[in-house]
Amino acid sequence: MEIDTLLRKALEQPAEERLDFVIRRADSDPHLRDAVHALLDADESATQFLEEPVRIDPRTTREMFLLIALRAMQASPHDEVSQP
Repeated sequence: MEIDTLLRKALEQPAEERLDFVIRRADSDPHLRDAVHALLDADESATQFLEEPVRIDPRTTREMFLLIALRAMQASPHDEVSQP
C-alpha cells in the first residue's frame, strides 16, 4: 500500500482511531507505518496551530511600531526609494 492511500484512508477515520487503524493496516511495513504516523502528527499539529488564536502583546506591538517609526525618521534621503 502507498503512503498517500493509507494516509487518505486514515484521515477518513475518527481522529481517536487513526493511529490504531494505521497500525492494523501497515503492521508488516514499519517504514510505511512510521511515515503515515508522522504525517498524521503533522496534520494534527497544523490543525491545532490554526485553531489557536494569535496572542499579541500590545506593549510589544507599540514598541515595534515606535522602533520602525524611529528608524524611518533617521533614514537618510539616500535610503528612500525614488518615485518614478
